[in-house]
Amino acid sequence: MLPNVPYHRNETGQWIDKSITNHCAVQLRKRGSGAGIIIFLLALLVISCDDNPLVEGEPLEYTPVAAPAELARSSASAFVVDGKAYLLMGRDSAGRQLNDCHRFDPADGSWVACDTLPSLRRVNGVAIGVGNFGYAGLGYNTLTGTYNPDSQLRDWWRFDPSNGNWKRLADFPALATNGSVSFVYDGKIYIGFGFDGQTFSRAWWYYNPVEDSWTELAPPPIDIRAGAVACTDGQRVFFGTGFKIEDLNDWWEYFPATDSWEARCPIPGKGRNFGVGFSVKGRFFVATGRYFSGLVDGGFLYDGVVEYDAALDRWIDRGAMPGGGRQNAVAFVIGSKAYIGFGENDTKIRSDVWTFEP
Repeated sequence: MLPNVPYHRNETGQWIDKSITNHCAVQLRKRGSGAGIIIFLLALLVISCDDNPLVEGEPLEYTPVAAPAELARSSASAFVVDGKAYLLMGRDSAGRQLNDCHRFDPADGSWVACDTLPSLRRVNGVAIGVGNFGYAGLGYNTLTGTYNPDSQLRDWWRFDPSNGNWKRLADFPALATNGSVSFVYDGKIYIGFGFDGQTFSRAWWYYNPVEDSWTELAPPPIDIRAGAVACTDGQRVFFGTGFKIEDLNDWWEYFPATDSWEARCPIPGKGRNFGVGFSVKGRFFVATGRYFSGLVDGGFLYDGVVEYDAALDRWIDRGAMPGGGRQNAVAFVIGSKAYIGFGENDTKIRSDVWTFEP
């Protein structure tokens, strides 16, 4: 764990933030005789979140989305602009890294090639839509060496769907660009965490598309990692999972107005890395990913979808998605429907895509 952060492990090996309970205990000691009952109730609450049961819910119903087999890829990225999704970058079945771009139109189910990103091929990049433009970049290029700083790509681009042109913008200032997390809030693009070629990071930045500028924020008071997920409904922002020596299953709410974080109930079970997180119709979901337990044991792939109930701070099992477990998948939301697809399992790169409406 990070130094100077008051965590301890519970009996299941999970990391727990003691600062929350310590703060409550201090406040209760100040209140006198009634504190014993309150402490007991608080202990029940902590134990409840610690045990972290997964609530059984109605399974989601999926519809397959046809995608050309030649689009099969892993570790790709996607953004949505004007009701259409743009799939780009990643790694194909032959292990080649990509810098292509394809537009998916849900109205007719078509996949159409767009102008290629005029830069290095990459995996684990960032792609996100804001207004009438798509933004993409960062990521990792293995051709320059596994632990070479030059393999961490910091270039940042804007795509204009009206003319198909790419424009280079101000580079991302930090080096941790492999497996970073991103989301949009109030017109700004937040990007952070990731791997810099030597170590994991918790660097935290936002990009202002109007000014083409980056602003560094305070490092979040949580663990360094790469391969995490984030999701927002435009009002609330949630973040968690990822990998740092071990997989993580923690869950946090982020408050952009104050640049502050609060711990929420962790995702039940073991941690995961390189899953997907998204919000659709004001609801929050996490899916796919891998639990990696070390070089000797490859762990397992997640095939299920879980929903975070933000009102009750709990997790709901929404059943398994078709196609089996996978990691390095892509997820995007168009209107009231979520789409999950591509990625890889232990035997092949996938091209299947599935959609559901909660």
